[in-house]
Parts: sequence; C-alpha cells; structure tokens
Amino acid sequence: MKTTGYVRALSVICCGLLVVACGCSKKKSETPSATSKTETPALLPASSALAGYDFVAPPQFITLPSELDEVSGLATTPDGRLFTHNDENGTITEVDAATGSIRKQFQLDGKAASKDFEGIAIVGKRFFITTSAGVIFEFAEGKSGDAVPATAYQTELSTKNDIEGLCYDPATNALLLACKERAGKGFDDVKAVYAFSLDSMKLIPKPRFLLPMAQLLAASRGDEFNPSGIEFNPRSRSFFVVAAEGKSVVEVSPEGAILGQVKLDKFHRQAEGITFLGDGTLLISDEARGEDPTIARYPLRAAP
Repeated sequence: MKTTGYVRALSVICCGLLVVACGCSKKKSETPSATSKTETPALLPASSALAGYDFVAPPQFITLPSELDEVSGLATTPDGRLFTHNDENGTITEVDAATGSIRKQFQLDGKAASKDFEGIAIVGKRFFITTSAGVIFEFAEGKSGDAVPATAYQTELSTKNDIEGLCYDPATNALLLACKERAGKGFDDVKAVYAFSLDSMKLIPKPRFLLPMAQLLAASRGDEFNPSGIEFNPRSRSFFVVAAEGKSVVEVSPEGAILGQVKLDKFHRQAEGITFLGDGTLLISDEARGEDPTIARYPLRAAP
C-alpha cells in the first residue's frame, strides 16, 4: 500500500512537471525572436502602388561622398540620369545611381548660389529647384565646374509654409510644392501641396492637395508627418510623399486622396529626397546626421 501511494504521488508530480514544461514551451514559441520583424506597415491596401515595394526588409543603401552630407532632393532626367543638390548652396550634382559616386557638379550663378534649397525637378531639358521660401529657380544643365545662370520665379508661399519638396506633374504641366509647415490661411490640421503652372509660370492659389493630419498620423512614426519630398510615380500616375519627421511614405492620387501609407524603418535617419528610376526602383536619400549620407534603393517587386 505504501509503495502504491508513492507511485501515485510520483505520477502526479511528473504530470504536473509535464504541464509546466508544455506551458513554458508554448510561451517560448509565441515569443518572437529578437531579430524577427514584427511591425507591419499600416494602411497598405493591395491596390496601392506602395505594395509593389518591400518596406520590411532593409533596402540596399548606397553611400554618398561626404561632400553630399546635406543631400536633399532627388530627380531623374528623361534619359535616366540621377541628380541631387545640397540644401545649403546652389551646387547641383549628378550621381551614379548604382554606386553613389559623383559624375559631375555644377553651380548656380549669382544670387542663386547661396539659398536654402529643398527640392529639385527636371522637365525635359529644364531644371527647377525651390527654396524653403517657395522661390523657384529655372536653369539649364551645366558642364562639370560650370556656373550657370538661373531665372527666379516668386510665389505667394514663404518660409512659414517651409517648402520641402518639388516634383513635376505631367498631366497638368505644373510643378508641385509640398509644404512642411503651414498649409495656408484657413487650412488647419492638414498638410498642403501647391501647384506652380509651367504655362503661366505662376502659383495656383488654391492648394492642389490637402492631406488630413488625422490620416497621415495613422501610419507615421511618432506624432508627426512633415513632408520632406514629393515625386510623381510614372507607373501608377500617383504621387509619393516622404516625411523625414514621421518616417513614412504616403501615396496620393491625382485627385488628392490618400491611397496608402507605409512606415520607414528606423535606419532612415532623415529622409529628404525621393524619386524613381526607369525600372521602377524607388530611391530615398538621407542626410548624414553624423554618419554617411546615403541613398536607399527599393526595387520594384516582380509581378506574380
């Protein structure tokens, strides 16, 4: 009888240990590893052109020369060459999109040499660059070492709007200017994008887009979404707006509707410029911020 009781007790103890072990094993299997990616980009319907890019896996980063520490806007020519600019002077740089090396540099002449430049756009053979105060300069591509003349176009925008992005909209033959700060009088809790007509060479007073902050903050990092770049996607015919403060990219329809949004991973220190290569590759530039300036490459996914 004593032996039988001992065996029963031992059995109960073993069963209890087995249950505890199973529970621990289950908890361990439910805990993601330290290296696994658990965050899923938000507001990304399959119909969004953003779904064509992998924002979960780290992109390929191309290191730029240190003289491009203040790299800002990005733009490509019709023949596929990549240009950028420094945001503290009028130096225009052609960059090798595969290696990050400098192919050539030229300078804007006169008063345009020392402005706070925040975005670049290329329309055929015409180059445009904007200041944070919304002054647009037009110039032609120069040879290496050239100082090229530039024509200035004033707009009704100012440093209160803080223009941080410039791109070309072929459907309306206009330049689009993304405001980092104020959208304008009477526009609260929104971010604005204005249009500058290349037909009249004047700013259209009514904003082209008004993007509700409530929507923008739903898939941004922190409590901010301050646009730092904008680009037309020739494949989807929509616009991609990147925010350094908020670390995310939003897709906007030609009518101004938000089609999708993704968070950028934290390895983007300060995403300033955005553009596309001919094969659909998405490029995003980051200022140095104490490290190396870079361009991130996001290849377009192959069609299923």
